[in-house]
Amino acid sequence: MKLKIHGMYLDDRDLQLFRYLHAVKVATYGQIHRDIYTSIGLDSVGGRIRKLEDNRLLEAGRSRLLLNGARTVSLTRRAFDNFVKKGEEIQIELKSDAIQHDLVLVDIRHRFSLFQRTLDYQTENQIQTWDLKNRSLNCDAMMLFQLRSTPIQIPIEYEASLKKEDRYEPFLKKYYQNSEFPLILLLADTQLILDKIVKLEKELFNWDKPKFFYQLKQNFFKNEVCHFENGNQSTLTFSE
Repeated sequence: MKLKIHGMYLDDRDLQLFRYLHAVKVATYGQIHRDIYTSIGLDSVGGRIRKLEDNRLLEAGRSRLLLNGARTVSLTRRAFDNFVKKGEEIQIELKSDAIQHDLVLVDIRHRFSLFQRTLDYQTENQIQTWDLKNRSLNCDAMMLFQLRSTPIQIPIEYEASLKKEDRYEPFLKKYYQNSEFPLILLLADTQLILDKIVKLEKELFNWDKPKFFYQLKQNFFKNEVCHFENGNQSTLTFSE
């Protein structure tokens, strides 16, 4: 049965929005304006989203504790089944259980998409939905990047809060025990988090060529040219 849409016509941007919201699980009106509806004003974006809500294709939320009460948007199962589903899903998850963390990942996704040598970017939810090979990594994202002349897959991790050492040890080991990924990018909210992980990485693996390259989140968003640095002060440079 053909899905009936009332009061609007779905265009390519709406279909792109459905795929985007499945990928990121949650986004604000401002992020949607920046990433999808770039040619219309923010007020018009809000009107568009409300029409999609009326057709039960999107679901909006709001929290007084989050972003000063800014509205967030997620995809409904109705929209997923009709416009995103491929029939090869391993699991389906449409809502965020860590909204603040996932909203930062939306901005990280956007920034990486601006870099010249980024070839592809898959979010955790895309990987968990369709990528049987890589889903056990539980990484926050996976980027395909042109490193010199070779495309390389790079896992991306974002750490928002400091954890106990026994939480970081298995996190580091899963990557060092996997030979398919020679390097991993890690963003963190504080220098304390980075220092703790770098110290543990060195203690555990006594490396000559560390796998992890680090950057503070605030610097990642602030600087046009972004440098990630490993424990030996070697750098990876990304530029728009």
